[in-house]
Amino acid sequence: MKKESLVILIGIQLLLVLAIVWWFQGKTTNKNTGAAGSGNIYYVATNGNNANPGTQTQPWATFSYANSRLQPGDTLLLLSGTYNQKLVISVSGTAQNKVSVKAAPGNSVIIDAQYAFNPAVHVMGSYVDISDLTIKNGQYICELLSGNSITSSNITVTGCFSHGTMAEGSNIVVQTHTIYNTNLENQDRNYSSGWGSGLKVSEGANGVSLRNNTVYNNYGEGIAITKGANVNVSNNFVYDNYGVNIYVDNSHDVVVEKNLSTCTANTAYQRDGKRPSSIYFGMESYSGWGDQFYNVTVQNNLFAFCNHGILYWNSEVATGGLDRVKIYNNTIIGSIDTAITINSSANHADTFIVNNLVQQSNNKLAYIPSASGLTFHHNFWTAVQPTTNARGTGDVIGQPQFLSIPVYNQRDSFRIAASSPTIDKGAAILTVVDDVYGSTRPYNMYDIGAQEYSPLVPSPTPTPTPEYPAALKNVYTTFSKLRYNKYASPSQLYSGDTMYIKNYDTTKIKLIQVFLYDYAKKGNQGFTKSRVTTTSMFLRTNYLLPTGKRYAYVAKFQDIKTGIIATKYFVVYTTTAWNGQSTL
Repeated sequence: MKKESLVILIGIQLLLVLAIVWWFQGKTTNKNTGAAGSGNIYYVATNGNNANPGTQTQPWATFSYANSRLQPGDTLLLLSGTYNQKLVISVSGTAQNKVSVKAAPGNSVIIDAQYAFNPAVHVMGSYVDISDLTIKNGQYICELLSGNSITSSNITVTGCFSHGTMAEGSNIVVQTHTIYNTNLENQDRNYSSGWGSGLKVSEGANGVSLRNNTVYNNYGEGIAITKGANVNVSNNFVYDNYGVNIYVDNSHDVVVEKNLSTCTANTAYQRDGKRPSSIYFGMESYSGWGDQFYNVTVQNNLFAFCNHGILYWNSEVATGGLDRVKIYNNTIIGSIDTAITINSSANHADTFIVNNLVQQSNNKLAYIPSASGLTFHHNFWTAVQPTTNARGTGDVIGQPQFLSIPVYNQRDSFRIAASSPTIDKGAAILTVVDDVYGSTRPYNMYDIGAQEYSPLVPSPTPTPTPEYPAALKNVYTTFSKLRYNKYASPSQLYSGDTMYIKNYDTTKIKLIQVFLYDYAKKGNQGFTKSRVTTTSMFLRTNYLLPTGKRYAYVAKFQDIKTGIIATKYFVVYTTTAWNGQSTL
């Protein structure tokens, strides 16, 4: 072969090698086809190198370098490990091409600030999604969201010196967080060491949604809205927070709905030997802010076992008071002190307390020293009438009759029985269109309390929406068959079936309750577990099912990470020739 031909051949081979390398790197970078946009996917790892191309096999090392490379539509995936560095996202996406930062699928990522960084995670950019991380040991704040149009999901926040997660931008969603053991500056539990919050809406925040979060065992407030506007606090589980569980302070256009806010006997989070209140209205004075507490709605909540259910103490602002406050259809039970306390103010105006269910064994129903500016009507009071200033037309006195004994961490335990005197006794409030469980109001006429009763008891928890943990979204139950009981009358059926539970991971979900509900007897029958595997459960009961009746097989699951409970049910209508209807 001539020398010239050999040189050409070698050159072609080198070009082919370079082309293959280029193609391989392009493949390992990948295009992002997810919700964040259509940009590139990059990776960071604890053992990475910023000289790498940022692929999964050759990841970058630092968050700061990754942030400098991100563009609208890009996704940054963090590989497993503990990162002792500050995460700042200053780049912005667009409404169509968001920037996404999250743990890579199946990876466990911890950002440990080691009390050296403040905040540990700071999202300054706009149109950013951040998710699936653990953030701990922030020097002051663990997670700060100061940009606009940010969604923060599925994050565990703990060990923060002051605040856990703080939102101070606009159009922000904080969802499915687990926040605990924050505000450590106040761990000595005194009045001088600071009042941080587990989940905080701060000054200037506008258009914030806090939903499906679990906030507990914080040494300050649990969820706090301070100088915020247009805030929705919904479907959160909040308990045992030293200052107060939910705090609405000098903010306007706030909706607090469908939350479970409770207390236990844990003395570590009691202030002066008293449990916190479920919800507290505050009017603190802030320079240049004045009085901006108005248009606050509190509806369809479950408040239980705290010192007070609903509390307004006083105002530090001369003109302060409850202005256009709506307290509708809440269930308030087992308060240590009064269920509802609203101290006097000459500035209370257009405030309505309607359709609330109050159960108290100590008869401390309400403390209302003056009715000026307040209107009470169609409330349910246990056993006795409340103080004169809390009485109103349409009030009902009696026993609420729950289906079971309410438990602090179980939403479904607050359901009422078919015989409850709260049913069809409420006022028609057209703005309250559903109940704490997502059922439509009214079923017949409006009910008092957080639940709107229907004959389909127990009605299911709403089908999980995208903000629910992925571990619970696709869980379902099926049954092999329903067959005649050959040892009993042919007119009777029994549930000698296998119940299969599908699409669940026992490391992420636990089954907390299963039962057969008899609609006619309004009672539950238990199952016997015959065998359990990682993907199926086999259940049996010998309870006879007479024909012409309706029954519901009910299975409750709890997401281990967030504590969120999802209920699946299967309704059976029995006839002499079995006919079943699945409502899963």
